[in-house]
Amino acid sequence: MAAPAAVQAFVKAAKGFSAAASAAASSGGVDPSVLLSLNGLPDLCAAAINSLRVASSAPEVAGAVSACELLLFRCAQLGDSLLAQAPPLGAWIAPTDMPLVVIAERFYGADALARLPEILANNPHVLGLVLVPAGTALKLAQATV
Repeated sequence: MAAPAAVQAFVKAAKGFSAAASAAASSGGVDPSVLLSLNGLPDLCAAAINSLRVASSAPEVAGAVSACELLLFRCAQLGDSLLAQAPPLGAWIAPTDMPLVVIAERFYGADALARLPEILANNPHVLGLVLVPAGTALKLAQATV
């Protein structure tokens, strides 16, 4: 029996996460978008398991279901390892209304634009804001300037 499309999609997503997580771990930096990609794996795993159960009731399906569950578990462990490697975040309070890019520039200098996705991933409450209001608490990695 060929693997159902849902199983193939789950395995492809898990491989993609694993490759990105391995690259992040070896570079020493943790890109929050890699961790966010882990969020979709449980739903893909559930769809894969469901498609296996619908496709056949043969005994070997139980082994494939266990393999899907184990793959999801290993991806979660890899995500946990990345989180443990991530630098600690500090709290910073905006003293006045400020554009997020200005805040990023103060903390990260020339890397400000490259760090915006990380800042947004760590601070979803400022998504879509043109100005970060005074008094807003942000979680930021250690400044590099």
